Amino acid sequence: MLKKRNKSADIILHLVKYIGVGVVTYPLGNFLLFVGITLWGLEPIWANVLQGIVLMPVGFWLNRRITYPERAVDERVSFIRYCLAGVPIMAATIYTNLVVHHHGVSYQHANWAIVPIYGVINFAMTYVWIFTTNRRKNRQTKA
Repeated sequence: MLKKRNKSADIILHLVKYIGVGVVTYPLGNFLLFVGITLWGLEPIWANVLQGIVLMPVGFWLNRRITYPERAVDERVSFIRYCLAGVPIMAATIYTNLVVHHHGVSYQHANWAIVPIYGVINFAMTYVWIFTTNRRKNRQTKA
């Protein structure tokens, strides 16, 4: 019989997997910023929007398959939650980048500081809200 992991071990395991997904998506995001700004001549704000639009489904798919494969969730509901959580985080990232850049810091350096902060917020949201089972549905099936 398998023992159930304690809550701390469960959080750490999911955090390590989440960071692994970030190791894959962060370079892709930087590549999209480079393409948007350097090759296509987009303003940084629009390059960030492009990055968010492309990475949201990629991040969802990778986190669903790698970080939270054991959780039985409705993928449509989880994707809507992921987008609802991701849009304010993306907007806050863009705003923070603009404010920091206004003070003479490059977008890339600002991004290096901002991504870990918002990554922690995003991880917390994925752990407690986005990839959670539907508790109401589970209660109804048990009754």
